[in-house]
This record gives sequence, C-alpha cells and structure tokens, in this order.
Amino acid sequence: ESLTADTTRSKEHTTCYSISAGKVYFKNLLVFEAQAESFVDLVQNSEKDCYGKDAKNVYFSNVIISDADPQTFSVLNDVFTKDKDHIFVRNEILPSADTQSFQALGGLYGKDTKNVYYYRHVISNVDAETFTSLNYYYGKDKQHVYYESRTVENANPSSFEELKGSYGKDAQHVFAASCFNEGLADCAAILEGADVQTFT
Repeated sequence: ESLTADTTRSKEHTTCYSISAGKVYFKNLLVFEAQAESFVDLVQNSEKDCYGKDAKNVYFSNVIISDADPQTFSVLNDVFTKDKDHIFVRNEILPSADTQSFQALGGLYGKDTKNVYYYRHVISNVDAETFTSLNYYYGKDKQHVYYESRTVENANPSSFEELKGSYGKDAQHVFAASCFNEGLADCAAILEGADVQTFT
C-alpha cells in the first residue's frame, strides 16, 4: 500500500493535512493512526508548525503528542499549545509551566505567573510580571533585556528597541547576536563602532 497521497491533488493546497480515500495525510505522508472521520486540521497554513487532532489523539506534523487531550487541546501560537493539563512546546510537555496562567507571547516566548520561557528554556532571574516579548529574539522586563533566554549585558530596558533581524539598540548602544554555538547565536552583545543615532 502506498504511503503517499494521491499526487493528482492540487499543488495549490496550503493546509497542513489532507484527507484522501478515508486516510489522513501530512504533506503527502500517511498519518497511520489518524481517524479521517473525526480529523481536524488546527492550523490551516503549511508555512507554520502543523497540528491536527481526531477523537483519540493530537498530532504534531505526523507524530502523536503523548498525553495531549484532543477535547481541550488548542494552538496558542507557532510554538506553544495547551490542553486542560499541560503546556506543550511542539510535541513535548513544558514540565514547569502553569496551565491556568500561561500566556503565549511573541516569537518563541511564553510566560506564566512564576516563569518566563524561551522555547523550552526557563529564563533565569527574570520578572515574569513585567516581562514582554519585543520580537522573535528579544524580550525585556523592568530590569533587563534578554536575547532568547540570556541577559543582554549593558542594555537599558527603558530605552531598548528591537530592530530588524537579530539587532536591537538602546539610547547608548547597538546590540547584535553573538556567542555563536554550532552556528547559532544564543546571546547578544554591544556592536562596537555602530552609531546608535543612525543605525536602523
């Protein structure tokens, strides 16, 4: 039996999931356990992370999310989802998150009454009450600016603003991604020589 959907389906199809001949497909891959008669595509946009559910299970792409309750499951943003008992980051439970108070913020940030999260990381020494997400990379509270999950040294939260990409600036400095780890930046630092007045 073929594991791919009927290739005659429209190439303009933009949703994450489709149903053909009583079977559910995720981007042409058969979702083996999915029940076509009760299946719901929860995202409707294949450019984003894909979630679906049926009467028995919740799916991230074509993988079942363990312990997710399909009756109460909902998508909060591109990264965070929830049901009555859990907050999930894609297909994994965020173990320390409080379901009742959790808020999905911009980018990969979320918070509850006790903690702030960047993706699966709990940010240390952050004030959850005043924390806001600025864009995909930066957030701030009343005392600090953060790049992903790490404090940006010497950044002033009262004047800090996000710029395009991984850049930001306050009244005195321009900041850029640094601390590259396996090709990915996980912190930001002062961009030496940049003119804060003209840098955009």
